[in-house]
Amino acid sequence: MADLKKLVDAARSALMAGDSAGALSHLTIAAKKSQRDPTLMEPEIVSELTRLARIARAAADGIADARALIVQAGGNARNLKTYDGKGIAKPVKNKQATIGRF
Repeated sequence: MADLKKLVDAARSALMAGDSAGALSHLTIAAKKSQRDPTLMEPEIVSELTRLARIARAAADGIADARALIVQAGGNARNLKTYDGKGIAKPVKNKQATIGRF
C-alpha cells in the first residue's frame, strides 16, 4: 500500500505543479498495481483519489474559464472605439492582433 500511496501523492504533486502528463503517468502505474492487487485500495487511498479528481476537475474548469475570457477579450479588442472631444465614436485604426499571438 505504501508504494501505491506514494504514486498517488506523486500524481497530486505533479497535478498541482501543472504537470498533467506526469500526473497521468503516476496514476496509470497506480491503476495497474491496484488492478493486480485490489486489496491495495484502502479507504485512505480512495479518499485521496477522490480529492485528486476534484482538483483535476477544478483545474479543467479554470482552464475553460480562462479560454472563455481570452475569447471575450479578443472580441472586445476587435470592437474597440475611441471618442473625440465632441463625443463622436471613432473606430481604432491599425489594430494589431495581439490576442492569440502568444
